[in-house]
Amino acid sequence: MGCDRIFSLFLWLLLSGIIIYSVLIMIMNRNQNKKMQQEAAQKGAISALQAIYVDGLGIRKNALCQLFCFEDRLLIEVDSSKFEISFDRLRAAVVKSEQELIEQSKSVVGRAIIGTLLLPGLGTIVGGMSGIGTKKKKGKRNYYLILNYLDSKGDLKGITFKEDLNILRMNKFCQEINDSSNRLHPEIVQL
Repeated sequence: MGCDRIFSLFLWLLLSGIIIYSVLIMIMNRNQNKKMQQEAAQKGAISALQAIYVDGLGIRKNALCQLFCFEDRLLIEVDSSKFEISFDRLRAAVVKSEQELIEQSKSVVGRAIIGTLLLPGLGTIVGGMSGIGTKKKKGKRNYYLILNYLDSKGDLKGITFKEDLNILRMNKFCQEINDSSNRLHPEIVQL
C-alpha cells in the first residue's frame, strides 16, 4: 500500500517536472525569437535565426552564429566576424534532419538528391550511420540548415548549421531565404 503511494507520488513529480521543463523551454524559445526579431528589425533584416555552426566557414566548431535574412543577401555573424552571401550567388537553402540525410544516402534516388547539395561536415555523420539499416537512431534528433552558394571564384561551396530546439523557426527562416532569393531571381526553366 505504501509503495503504491510512493510510486504514484514519484510519477506525479516526474510528470510535473517534465511539464515545467517543457513550458520553460517554450518560454525561452519565444523570448529568443522576440529578441532575434528585434535585432533583425534594427538591422533592417526580414528575419533572423541563431544556430550552431557545423562546417563550411573555417571558424571554430559549435560557435553560436546569428543569421540575418535581408531582401538581397544573407548575413552570418559569429563573434567579431561577418560573412555575407548575396542571393544572386545562393544556390540552395534547405533544412534536413539527420535521419532524412541517412535515409536518402541509402537509396539511389536519395543519393542523387543529396548529390546536388554540398553538405559540409555531414558526410562523416551520414557515412558513419549508413550501416545501421532501418533501425532508428536513439537520442536527440539533429536538424541542419544547409546553404550552398558560389564563392567569389565561382566554385560551389556549402555551409552547415545545426538548430535542434526551434525547428519550426529554422524552417520558417529557410523559407524566407528562399522566398527573398526567388523574388530577386525567379527560376527560368530551360526546355
